[in-house]
Amino acid sequence: MPIAESSPLQAHLHPLTLKRSTYDPLLDAIGNAQVVLIGDGSHGTFEFYAHRANLTQRLIEEKGFTVVALEADWPDAFRINRYIHQENQDTHPHLHHETAKTALGAFERFPKWMWKNEIMPPFIDFVKAFNADVLKDNGDSSNQVSFYGIDLYSLRRSSEEVIAYLERVDPEAAKATKHRYACFEKFGDDSTCYANATQSGMSKTCQQEAIQNLRDLIQNHRSAHLIGEINVGQRCRELFGAENVFNIGFLTDQGTVTAAYEWDEPPRLLTLNPPISQSIEKVFNETTEGDGYIITHRIEDTPEGESKKVEVNKEVNEFLNKPRYQRFIGVLYKTATEIPSHYTKCRVADQYDAVVHIKKTRGIQPLEPEDEFKGMTRGDLDMTYPFGE
Repeated sequence: MPIAESSPLQAHLHPLTLKRSTYDPLLDAIGNAQVVLIGDGSHGTFEFYAHRANLTQRLIEEKGFTVVALEADWPDAFRINRYIHQENQDTHPHLHHETAKTALGAFERFPKWMWKNEIMPPFIDFVKAFNADVLKDNGDSSNQVSFYGIDLYSLRRSSEEVIAYLERVDPEAAKATKHRYACFEKFGDDSTCYANATQSGMSKTCQQEAIQNLRDLIQNHRSAHLIGEINVGQRCRELFGAENVFNIGFLTDQGTVTAAYEWDEPPRLLTLNPPISQSIEKVFNETTEGDGYIITHRIEDTPEGESKKVEVNKEVNEFLNKPRYQRFIGVLYKTATEIPSHYTKCRVADQYDAVVHIKKTRGIQPLEPEDEFKGMTRGDLDMTYPFGE
């Protein structure tokens, strides 16, 4: 396809493959960021998961990142954390036989393939080996990497797990966290009561308490954040400062995606519709050759020893900030209502410090079939439904 002369993208496109060196310019632009957000354009694309895992591996090895925060429920992700730290093997003998694949066993509710997929086990084993080497080399567990889930789908169970963890590693922080979570106590075990009371204005929200707990959990760590929610980037910039956060987005044009038609239905390998003419995906496809990424900002050190975020190229950023639409596919793909279901307005350079475009992608391979939902416990509302769209 001919390259449009009016677009500045091709001249600033960094070629992208799965080779380690392909991420060098991106690592350089990330600088000393404390938080790196690695999003996706779908929850079922192999290339998105593969590049996120490769990039996170380099962040751990070369930049000292020690937290991997997943868009997952805290208790489910914490089983991975126990595995990579080889915790509780004396008190729980069955963990002697734990593998990276079985460590994903806590992910039992739809959509399991988000984390139970072909990319996760080798990445988990890399982190486990890295942690073992850290202890062997210097015995300092503070340099080990931990896995955490940032979602609270099961509010009661998640808060209890957070407090139990902090009681082991930081009892004072556990006391403060428990005090903040007390904000939810008056609503009992049914989180629908909290939702109804706060949405109707009958009670104040517990948003600030929950945010402060999140801040305290990761403020002393550098975090590689494997997430896909569009609002998280802005929230992190507000919490940690724009100069400390680097946000990466992913786009694709054609191929397949693993997704379901409806909630709790088995995932299918679905063919992507061509992107609409007003979309950023269409712009990249028609004005660039090959897979690649554009860096819109970089984080640099000032003479005073602080960090600042600087614009890489004004012309490119102005071009990317023209009002367009961006496609997001969650765990459901509504092909018949593609535009209202999956497109949202975007200003790419304002949203992302780097944006990756892959021309043709394939659906991620689940590790096991999706089975029936096993049910909730202790009155927890299934907060994942129906927002996977």
